[in-house]
Amino acid sequence: MFSEILTWFIFSGACCLILLLILLMDRLQILSKYLVFGVPKSVVPLPEKQLTIKRPKGVKPVVIKDDSASKVKPTGIEAVAGIPKKKESSKILEGRALYMLLSGKAKTNRSKDQIEIIRKEYEKFFVQHLKDIFEKAVIDGRAKEENIPENSKTIDMVSGTVFSWLPLVEVEELYELGRTAPNDRTDGFLLVRKKLEALLSKLFQSIELEGAKGLKLSSDLLNNVIVENADGKPKKDSMNGEVMDLLDNSNSYDDKVTVVRMLGNSDTQKIAQVVKSMLNE
Repeated sequence: MFSEILTWFIFSGACCLILLLILLMDRLQILSKYLVFGVPKSVVPLPEKQLTIKRPKGVKPVVIKDDSASKVKPTGIEAVAGIPKKKESSKILEGRALYMLLSGKAKTNRSKDQIEIIRKEYEKFFVQHLKDIFEKAVIDGRAKEENIPENSKTIDMVSGTVFSWLPLVEVEELYELGRTAPNDRTDGFLLVRKKLEALLSKLFQSIELEGAKGLKLSSDLLNNVIVENADGKPKKDSMNGEVMDLLDNSNSYDDKVTVVRMLGNSDTQKIAQVVKSMLNE
């Protein structure tokens, strides 16, 4: 009895193995056909149909533009001026190196045209740097404080960002003139104007810009200074000893004429007083 059951199991197992071999052979034949003749189109699954939404007539699609790239400001004067760097590893032209290049004191492989483009673009950052120093000094002068700024600063403008550098001696002098300006009670800031014009003209000429631009900037800076009394009203001084001292210390007759013209813009009576003092010398 036991031998019959064992024989039955062996027979059933053999039949199952035979069926599996037949199915495996069939699959192998199909795969061999695919390798030789390729996969038929009927076997390749078709892509799913995309859902399309019909837009009413006359309605235009809304296009959202990604302007994030345009908001990235270029860094360095050459990037701002649109001059490509020769090597990706080369340093950004900025700070003291930039100042020395524009002042003609540094060697460079850049062409004269490239340097002029850099100088023209840097002029805006240069002027802004000078303004920042002077305006900070005016605020400190009114507050009776003294906080001399550093001679280097990152200037951030619409066209980009540039690290600017100025000689320390000139920065200290400009700062001191700014602190003095709100306390200068002479008409036209006579005590400050002459020194400020000379300093700014020198700084502009140091990077081979027109000295006349320094004169204009000094006038603009002083026009923005509001001299006030303790009661908050603008002070109108008459001819005083400070103005006369300025006339006495003038180096030439032309300097005195310049002072007379400045005074003449505000009060005709002062012209007579100044001329009279000059004739009595």
